[in-house]
Amino acid sequence: MKAIILAGGEGKRLRPLTSTRPKPLMRVGDRTLLDIMLERLGAHGITSVAITLGYRGDDIIREIGDSLHGVKIDYYREEKPLGTAGCVKNCESFMEEDTLILSADALTDIDFTALFKEHKNKNATVTLTVTKRQNPRLYGVVDFSSEGRVVDFREKPQLPEDATAWVNCGIYMVKKEVTRLIPKDTFCDFAKDVFPKMLEEKLPISVWQTEDFWCDIGSFAEYRRSNLLTLSKGFFVKGAEAPTVSRGTVTDSIIGRGSRILSKAVVKDSVVGRNTRIGSRTRLDSCILGDGVTVGENVSISAGAVVGDFAIVGDGVKLTEGVYIEPYTVFMG
Repeated sequence: MKAIILAGGEGKRLRPLTSTRPKPLMRVGDRTLLDIMLERLGAHGITSVAITLGYRGDDIIREIGDSLHGVKIDYYREEKPLGTAGCVKNCESFMEEDTLILSADALTDIDFTALFKEHKNKNATVTLTVTKRQNPRLYGVVDFSSEGRVVDFREKPQLPEDATAWVNCGIYMVKKEVTRLIPKDTFCDFAKDVFPKMLEEKLPISVWQTEDFWCDIGSFAEYRRSNLLTLSKGFFVKGAEAPTVSRGTVTDSIIGRGSRILSKAVVKDSVVGRNTRIGSRTRLDSCILGDGVTVGENVSISAGAVVGDFAIVGDGVKLTEGVYIEPYTVFMG
């Protein structure tokens, strides 16, 4: 089985972190999302993958190379944004009769083998992976019959906040024949364009319901939560290594390689990148710091504040909710 990984997006909601790296190279437990995904695909016997490239595509090629975890990798560039379906059309020659399609910005341990088996058993043109979510207004909701056939899609519907619904994970098994519905060199989306056409033509779209872990790393809250989950026993991604030097107190946090926590500093419920320096008597609580950040003494960073790569935060500064510091900037308060 082959797979196509969609890795061309800009990850605008995760700026300033994605100002200096593409979203697929965001790290969870000090490993990139693409690294984790390729390992999972290889574990399910997938030996050939196409990665679609757009924003900062050269960064991905340098980081991942032409093979990883026993998986051979081909790259397909988008000269302009093509959407989830348009970029698949762009690498149509790579596809087999049945191909797995998935997004590079998800963290998941979904059983791809079981998905492929369900796709074959139902002889569907497309099989969508769906999972239950509370407050599904942030997702695409999928309505389907008792036989598991899709009847409608609702993109980010205005449902009550306490509602529960089956949502689209953006992980599909598709027959190659679907590409005839996708225009060449044109922006086209599976959920908004291709699947509605399929329903019109009465082409079978099935769902595969899963309770396996799946998280769309689309917000700072989900990014931090996913990182902290790697500290849990039995989670499929392990946490980061300990910092090179730690003279402070680190609790329930991810600290990237080469970072230093100086005396009397406190780091709690936070994600800290690589080669970052946390000054003495500084407190980090529920925040995110990129790589190469320098934080002075007696600093307080909390409540979801985010500091981009190689920024400098001066002594005595306080950063709280909604404060995002751009990369390579000096913030003195």
